[in-house]
Amino acid sequence: MQNFHKEEAVTLIELLIVIAIIGVVFTAIYNTHLTGWRVWSFSQDRVELQQAARLIMMQIGRDARRAKPAENGIGGGFQLNLVYEGQEIQYKVIKDDDSSLGKLTRTINDETSRSLTAEIIDMDAYNDSQFFDIDKIDEGLVVINLKLKQGNQKYELQNTVYLRN
Repeated sequence: MQNFHKEEAVTLIELLIVIAIIGVVFTAIYNTHLTGWRVWSFSQDRVELQQAARLIMMQIGRDARRAKPAENGIGGGFQLNLVYEGQEIQYKVIKDDDSSLGKLTRTINDETSRSLTAEIIDMDAYNDSQFFDIDKIDEGLVVINLKLKQGNQKYELQNTVYLRN
C-alpha cells in the first residue's frame, strides 16, 4: 500500500481571482477618493470667488456710502469716481489685452493705486451690462454688477449702494 501525502497548493486560477478582486476593491477606493477631491476643488474655487466678491462689495460699499459723486463725473461702465473728505477715490476695471479677464483697482488722488482682485472679473460676461450702473445716480444710487470667473467657476452678484447726499 502506498502512502500518498496530500499536498495543498494555490492554483493559478485561484491566484488570478484574488488579483481581480483586489483590483476591483482598489478601483472603487480610487474612484471614491477622486470624486471627493473633485468636489473639494469645486467647492474651494467657489468659496474663493464668493470671498473675493464679498470683499469687493464691502470696500466699494463703504467708500460709496461715505462719499459723494466726483465733480468731474462719477464715471460709469467700468469706472467709478467718488469724493470723500477731499480725497478722490477711483475704482476702475482693467483688462489685459491677452485675456478675457480683468482686475479691479482702487486709486486715491491719482497717486496710490492697488489691485483689489486678481484677474477674476469675467469681461466677456458684460455684453449688455456694465460693472458700475449709474443710471439712477440722480437718486444717489449706484448698482454694482459683479461677474467673476476662476477656472470653470462663475459667480455673479449685484449690489445697490446709496451715495451720501
